[in-house]
Amino acid sequence: MKAGQCLIGSMLLQRACYLRSYDYLIGIFFEIFRPKLSHFLSQNEAHSPSISALFFSYFFERGKPFAMNSYIEYDFQMADLESKRIFLVATSNSDTNRELEMLIKSQVNGATVFSAIDGLDAMLKCENVPPHVAILDYNLPKVSAIDLTQKLFHCKERAAIIILSPLHDQEHFIDEVVTGQVQFLSGTSHVAVFGSHIARALNWVSNEAESIYHLRFLGPNESLIKEGEKADFVYLVKSGELKAYKHDGEQEVILGTIQAGEFVGEMAYINGEARSANVETTTQCELIEIPSESLDVVLFSKPAWSKALLKTLSKRLKNSNDLKTFRST
Repeated sequence: MKAGQCLIGSMLLQRACYLRSYDYLIGIFFEIFRPKLSHFLSQNEAHSPSISALFFSYFFERGKPFAMNSYIEYDFQMADLESKRIFLVATSNSDTNRELEMLIKSQVNGATVFSAIDGLDAMLKCENVPPHVAILDYNLPKVSAIDLTQKLFHCKERAAIIILSPLHDQEHFIDEVVTGQVQFLSGTSHVAVFGSHIARALNWVSNEAESIYHLRFLGPNESLIKEGEKADFVYLVKSGELKAYKHDGEQEVILGTIQAGEFVGEMAYINGEARSANVETTTQCELIEIPSESLDVVLFSKPAWSKALLKTLSKRLKNSNDLKTFRST
C-alpha cells in the first residue's frame, strides 16, 4: 500500500479511537479501498479462507453497516442555515418584480421569493413571513424603503437589505453598509453585479456569531484563496466548481479543479503552512466555511464530512501520483 494510503489509514485509526467506533473505521476504510481489498481477497481465498470469510461476513451479511448514508446525521445548524433563502422583492413595477424573482432563482438554489408593489404591502408580507433578504426600490410608495429597512432591523430573523437607488445614500445606515447588512445598488441589468450583491447579503445572513461554520456564496471568477495567505478557513464545496492555479511568471498554471463534495484549503490546515496556491470560482458557488481551529471538532461530529475530506485527499494523492508517472515516461 502506498505511503499516502497509509497516512489516510492512520488518520482513520486516530478518529476511530477518539469515537471508540470500529464499525466507523472499518466502514470508511472499506469504502475507500474496496477495489484493492476485493482483489486481495479473491487472490488469497485459497490460502486464507478464514480471512475472506470474516470480511465478507462482516460487510455483506450485516447489510453493509458501513454505508456512509447511515452515518449522515440530521444537522440542525446546517438545516437552519440552508433554510435562510426567503426573499422579498418590492418595487412599484410588477414586471421588474418578476425579472428580479427570475434572477434570484437563477442565482440561489431553493430560493423562495415574495413580491410587493408598495411599501405597505411589503410591510404586511414581512410581518407574515420575515424575509432573510429584502430588495427594495428606494422610491417605494406608501412606506419608504428607508422606513421599511428600519422595521426589518427589528425583526426576529436576521435580514439583509439591498436598496435599489441610482445614488448611494450617504446619510442612512452607515454602520450597516460597512457590515454588509445594507447595500445600495444602482441597477440590476448587470447580472454578475446583482449576483455579487445577493451573495454578500446571504453571507451576512448566514454569518451568525454562535455558528461554528457558515455558508459562503461566491459568483463566477471570484477569488477564494490567494497563495501565501494565512489559512484561517477550510471550505467544503456544496455546489459549483473552482480552479486551483499558480503563477509561473505571467503565465497561469492550472493545478486542477475542485468539484461539489470536495474540500478546498485543507492542505494548509494539515501542514500548518500558508496557502500554497490560488483558488478561484469558475461558476456560481456555495461553500461551507469552517474555521481551521474548529475543523477537528466538526469532523469528529460529522462522519460524512470526514469521508469527503478523505476522498479529497485521495484524489489529491492520485493526481500527484499520475503526474509523477506521466513525467517519468
